Formats: sequence, C-alpha cells, structure tokens
Amino acid sequence: LKLSNPMVNLHVFGKNCPEHWRHLLFKQWLTTHPDDLANYAAIKQLAKHNVKTTQDYNLKKQSLARTIYQKIFTSLIGD
Repeated sequence: LKLSNPMVNLHVFGKNCPEHWRHLLFKQWLTTHPDDLANYAAIKQLAKHNVKTTQDYNLKKQSLARTIYQKIFTSLIGD
C-alpha cells in the first residue's frame, strides 16, 4: 500500500506468510548488528535520490540487502 503524502510504502502480509518472516529476520538482524544497520541506513539514504519508482529504489539497495540476507541465513543454517 502506498501514499504519496505523507510518503508511505506499507507492507501487508497474510498470516504465516514466508515474506513476513523474512522481513522480521532482517529487522532482528539489523537490531543486533550495528555495522550492517549503519551500512543499510546509508544505502537507503543514497538509494532515495533520483528514483521514480519503488522498484528503482529497491534495485539500488538490492546488493547490500542480499549480502545481509546471506549472513542471516548462514547464521541460521550454517555454511
């Protein structure tokens, strides 16, 4: 769900949706890994410039987000 004023991009998930759990894992990881949090905050600030769509914004963050997810999943299941 999106609003333009104020600018909001709200994620809504159904009960037991895997995507919801993935988002929660990401949030939890960032709260316990300050270096990744700082890097993600910085890339979000850079990503918001000169984009027209949410997809463009997400593409700018994609590489770092995937790196963080790799760390999360490796920590859960090992190498």
